[in-house]
Amino acid sequence: MDWACKKFYQSINQNVGTAKGDSLSPVRFTIYLEHALKEVRPVLPKPSTPLEKVLPREIAYADDVDFIAFQDIDVEEVGKVLEKYNLQVNVDKTEFTNLSRGETNWQTTKKVGTLIGDQEDIERRKQPSSAALVKLKNAWLKGDKITKNTKLKLYKALVKSVLTYNCGTWALTQSQEERLNAFHRKQLKKVLNIKYPVKITNSCLYNKCNERPLSIFILVSRWRLFGHILRRDSQIPANQAMSGYFVMEGSKLKGRPLTTLLSSSTETFPES
Repeated sequence: MDWACKKFYQSINQNVGTAKGDSLSPVRFTIYLEHALKEVRPVLPKPSTPLEKVLPREIAYADDVDFIAFQDIDVEEVGKVLEKYNLQVNVDKTEFTNLSRGETNWQTTKKVGTLIGDQEDIERRKQPSSAALVKLKNAWLKGDKITKNTKLKLYKALVKSVLTYNCGTWALTQSQEERLNAFHRKQLKKVLNIKYPVKITNSCLYNKCNERPLSIFILVSRWRLFGHILRRDSQIPANQAMSGYFVMEGSKLKGRPLTTLLSSSTETFPES
């Protein structure tokens, strides 16, 4: 038994990379990148304010790495450190995003398939969901051959999932919720092939489709994401970002404070 364990754990020298598609490749790359980032961190600007000390310093997903700082980051210096590990910074794909109350360019910055600005991301999600709905037009029109339950399953799997991708990160105002609910109802009517002059109330439509307002679905997704983050380690970027939200720094903003941190809906909906 001792001999078997010793033989199993003995080191193996590998001179070539793993084959493309090998499940071991991303794991090895993640470990290798983390080792390289340990040398990158000392060359980054040092945190000087209470907020900087709380916020995450970096966010990494696969081969995409975001560095967060209140001062300019010397990308050339970062590139020199990574070159020691045969890693090259793709200058063409490198983006510099300035998060400022006086600017709005950051709202259209994409991170992991999602735009940072909530309203911008919503408008962007509407387009592919509408395109997916049109592709299934023949399925919605074949009322005799395809049952209503099958249509609704197709809608939830292929259309609604596109519209609500990463919706747990959205913090919406009441007017934004109402517009999303109206867009959702419009899609449900197309699924059931309900056209003018036929009229149907919102509650009846939701009951007929066994659905609820989209704002309720988003609210549940937000609470689910919130609970998932709280159960994780306090040092992960998501927990650090939430802690930074409550760190008071700088002058107080004028006007009424935002109420979208824990969004809620006042629209009535059928009991599920």
